[in-house]
Amino acid sequence: MRATRRPPVRYCAPVDARLLQRAYDCAADDYDARFHEQQAAKHRALAVVVPAPGAASVLDAGGGTGLLREQLVAHASAWEAARFVVADLSTGMLLRARARGQDVVQADVRRLPFRTGAFARVFCVTGLVDAADVERATTSLVRVTAPGGLLALSLRADDWPPDLAQVVQRLPIYLENKGETAGDVWRVWRRR
Repeated sequence: MRATRRPPVRYCAPVDARLLQRAYDCAADDYDARFHEQQAAKHRALAVVVPAPGAASVLDAGGGTGLLREQLVAHASAWEAARFVVADLSTGMLLRARARGQDVVQADVRRLPFRTGAFARVFCVTGLVDAADVERATTSLVRVTAPGGLLALSLRADDWPPDLAQVVQRLPIYLENKGETAGDVWRVWRRR
């Protein structure tokens, strides 16, 4: 009997942002307890390859409870000078990020409500997996990244969108760094 090879997991995301928001609102109370170590490993990996931008603004898109800033500051105190903004759909998650002293904005990654080039660093750690339209979300992330700024994405290898390579080829960014950490694939692009 010949073993059949399972096809790779295809990128699949919720279509209804309201359902996604409710799901994360429900998970917010114990999110940090459940996922702190997993998220921290991703954040630490990116801290090594993404330098602090001084006093410039940093966007944590899909940033949930705002763990990213703590990990970056723990890696290098230079991150303390940066102004962090956490954007997320979930009110429950944003309440936790605000409790950490961070600025928060309720927003869909596909339609970020920030001016073009507003952020020297843009992170989207695991957040892209929930975007129903990868091209639109990635285009939105690139748009708010300042010229010369860095965009860092991280996802579980099984969740990496198969069409992301084609999407980024059409955008004004080029690959600076890439790697894998604890089952996650991450990429860092510089905005032209």
